[in-house]
Amino acid sequence: MRAIAFLLVAAGAASAVPVCPTCEDGAPAVAVAEEEFARAGVELWQCPACGEYFFNGGWHGAFELEAEKKRLARRADGIPDACPACGGPLDETYAYVLTTETAKKPSYICYRCWTVVFPDGTTMAPEDIQAFEAERRKVAEKDRVAELVREYGWDEARAARIVAGDVRVGDEVNAVREAWGPPARAERTISPDGIRERWLYPGGKAAEFKDGVATALTE
Repeated sequence: MRAIAFLLVAAGAASAVPVCPTCEDGAPAVAVAEEEFARAGVELWQCPACGEYFFNGGWHGAFELEAEKKRLARRADGIPDACPACGGPLDETYAYVLTTETAKKPSYICYRCWTVVFPDGTTMAPEDIQAFEAERRKVAEKDRVAELVREYGWDEARAARIVAGDVRVGDEVNAVREAWGPPARAERTISPDGIRERWLYPGGKAAEFKDGVATALTE
């Protein structure tokens, strides 16, 4: 650990100015204003020579500064510093987001025990996450079905089948595209017999069309 020297601002001062131990000129650090540190009441200093930062009793680089800013911001929002279930580190994730009227905030996940901490400070145990994801998928699929009904005029049963990736001979090009996505490669031939297309996908999946209608599907 680095030895830390201090230069008193004035006799009787409540705090001291840290001096970077690695710089030859020994220039005193300067106070830095960062919202996260100010809100937490933590002093932040920077060496004018090498640019390193002093906080929490030690010298740190820019990467550690950003990590500490995030930690202090989480604390200000009521998010714990560590996983409340196992004490592991928390990382930001947008897989689980609570939407407010004004903004979307990231949730936090512990990659040790998979507990999720939401922006309002509530937590979700690993055994509940699977049900939560299933409900999110159900809502997303319902919204997608409604979108296809509006766009193509399909009935809900057919739109639900397409959303589930279930395409059949007789479906048109749009149905296959919505179910399987665009092909990796497409072949097209035009003859007196009509327009024929062959869509090729990774893994050997393919669709063949005549005049925009599926005539053969390989999964």
